[in-house]
Amino acid sequence: MLKVIQLDKTYGSNKHSLKAVNFTAKPGEVTAIIGPSGAGKTTILRSINQLIRDDSGQILLDDTDIRQANKAELRKVRHHIGMIFQNYNLISPLTALENVLHGRLGAKSTVAGMLGLYSSAEKQEALQLLDEVGLKEYAYQRCDQLSGGQQQRVDIAMAYTDHIVGINSGAIVFEGATNEVDDAVLQHIYRQPDQSTAVAANEN
Repeated sequence: MLKVIQLDKTYGSNKHSLKAVNFTAKPGEVTAIIGPSGAGKTTILRSINQLIRDDSGQILLDDTDIRQANKAELRKVRHHIGMIFQNYNLISPLTALENVLHGRLGAKSTVAGMLGLYSSAEKQEALQLLDEVGLKEYAYQRCDQLSGGQQQRVDIAMAYTDHIVGINSGAIVFEGATNEVDDAVLQHIYRQPDQSTAVAANEN
């Protein structure tokens, strides 16, 4: 289980990127962090992976604080966290299948990773993931020959999320099951920062 507790991050002297962020991602579920541009989504992901150092709070993976891990421990931790950024991050000259298999590099030895040595079971699992998003027929096609929409689906390699975390202006404004998200929730997540103030003023 992943727990983010009171996570804060400030850039410079006045840009508060994360404000006491709290949420929980349970084992076996896919969590999507959504929100408007600049809301803090990438900062959360980079903090969880410790690609950046936050200012305060806790990031607990099975009750172990990732923020206190050394380099060797971090490598093991990252192997247990699947993260999908909104850009493609594909290696264009490789096929769709090879790009999916690269997600296993964290579990391979350095030599096996460099030589691209994957087991039959790993290849079958990768083909199954491509099949689930309707891309099995493109498995052996280079990614620079795929359309933008197809590239995005390869990168995601899964069709559904179970859990939504909505963030706006560095603060969590919604957390719940995907089936709880409707138009009203989306409008709340993506509202402009001064929208609530404007509504309140109009009501007086």
